[in-house]
Amino acid sequence: MREDGYEPKRLALLRILQILEEYSDCEHPMTQQEIAERLERDYGIFLERKAIGRNIQLLNDAGFEITSRENRGVYLSSRRFEEGELRLLIDSVTFSRHIPPKYADELIGKLRSCGSKYFGKSVHLVRGADLLYCSQSKDIFYLIELLNDAIANEWQVCFMYNAYGVDKKLHPVWESVQTVNPYRLVAANNNYYLVGNIDVYDNLTNFRLDKITQIELTDKPRKNIRDTVAGTIRLGAYLAAHPYMLTGEPVHIVARLEKKSIEVAIDAFGDNFTLSEEDDGTVTISAQVNEEDAYYWALQNGDLVEVLQPQSLRDRLRSAVGKMRRKYLQTDADAYGEAVANAKRNGDLNIADHSVRSRIGKDDFSRLWRLSLVNTDVSDLSFVTKYRGLKCVRIVNCPAVDFSPVAELPKLSLLEIRTTNLTSIAFLRGKKLEELILSDNPVADFSPLYEMKGLNYLTIGTETAERLDFDRLRATYPEIKISVREEYDDIAPEHLLRPAPTGYPSNVLEIVFNDGQPFTADERGLEAFLREHIPIRLTEEEADFFYRRFRDGKSCLEIAIDRGIPVSALVRQEYVILRKLRHPCSSKLLAKFFLSHGENEEV
Repeated sequence: MREDGYEPKRLALLRILQILEEYSDCEHPMTQQEIAERLERDYGIFLERKAIGRNIQLLNDAGFEITSRENRGVYLSSRRFEEGELRLLIDSVTFSRHIPPKYADELIGKLRSCGSKYFGKSVHLVRGADLLYCSQSKDIFYLIELLNDAIANEWQVCFMYNAYGVDKKLHPVWESVQTVNPYRLVAANNNYYLVGNIDVYDNLTNFRLDKITQIELTDKPRKNIRDTVAGTIRLGAYLAAHPYMLTGEPVHIVARLEKKSIEVAIDAFGDNFTLSEEDDGTVTISAQVNEEDAYYWALQNGDLVEVLQPQSLRDRLRSAVGKMRRKYLQTDADAYGEAVANAKRNGDLNIADHSVRSRIGKDDFSRLWRLSLVNTDVSDLSFVTKYRGLKCVRIVNCPAVDFSPVAELPKLSLLEIRTTNLTSIAFLRGKKLEELILSDNPVADFSPLYEMKGLNYLTIGTETAERLDFDRLRATYPEIKISVREEYDDIAPEHLLRPAPTGYPSNVLEIVFNDGQPFTADERGLEAFLREHIPIRLTEEEADFFYRRFRDGKSCLEIAIDRGIPVSALVRQEYVILRKLRHPCSSKLLAKFFLSHGENEEV
């Protein structure tokens, strides 16, 4: 450019080409007048329209495709990259996690300049902060250039390999820098890898470039790849065998998956596998895959894939799935969620050994044929009326009292009620069942058993058996089979329903010593002693039961319903409490509060 700021006209041809590159495309042609104005404004070159037309013709003659739009002007139609190609390159850079954001922006800027300004405006950049993760390695391009040189010249390199720590920074995984034989650079899984060999070993290893530091190029010739166990690298087959770029030798794997899920195999292995279709709608695939990669592939697609071979891989997956299951079944919500998922899949709702509170009544199941509640806190069974297709209901060790909703299940054939707070079986009148299991419930009246429409199998505990008329049952149901199970440890309902002896605190002496002899007691002293002794001798839960049972006169059933637990649990708790109070360390102290014991006997 001259000192006056104007350029010589001999540069006009170049400047016209640059103007067309930057400001024209098929949607934005430029007239000769617009080109002349841009020449004058940007470069200080004055040309007539005819001269501009001659220069455009010269560019066409030189091989630049400049297309004319009738009455609209001209535009440069031949570029080094089509817009679609530029977008592909820019997106590749944008979403490559191995390129730091600063360098990615610079590279994208260069790519955008290869199109017109209108193309640049149409490209919306995704900033590094918008991405899940971007490498912070500032030496990525230097590494690529250096490793390219090493590979091209077949030289060894030395570097330190690292791993990310909890501080999100790199930390060495080797004790010292290692000598590595570099063979290929590979872009996979949004990362750049070096396929190489640590010189003292004979296997291939994949190194992520963003984890390489302290790299140096040597002048020593690298080891021939034929001297490694790999023998050679065919890149397509190598990537298919290492979809996650983990280190290891390929092994033969066989896996089964549904036909509709075949893409998970294609995405990982390309077409480098064989398959056979099965009659059940599944396919069996066979491939040569590094076992570590196959392991992570199977975990990632665990709900779609079953690995059949090798057995060592099945064993690893079974162990991993077991650990995952234990981690995700640690809370009641976890276990309930799994039970609900299973029920929605197969119609069998099985909840055992965890609390569900009121959640069970809020869920809906399209089909439910079996319900099993064991060792749970379910007390309200009204929700079962929504599932008239229920055929089997098991309620065991639950605080439920009212079972009348069960009477509204027309297809019910098996009913099991054990260790609950059930007091009335009136709901069984007129009901027809294939099998009934009844034990360890505070039922006072068993007459509804003789008034059912049908019953083929009856299983009961020993206490219940003593209260039933077997002859009447067999007369009512000629085909009935009755089984008395000693392991069903029935508790007499009279005890469950009966309140404790009244007259606290003297009734404590009556219950503890239980000898039937009349007595008088120092009630004031005894009450003061119990206030001090009970919190020490009993647990907090036992103390609560003690006061509600012996001071407030509640029955075991009443306390169980209040607590939302099966009454049998409280019977066992009462036994433990009395055993503690009858122990000499308590009973000797309690005996001191007798004023008289027996006929006119001073204590």
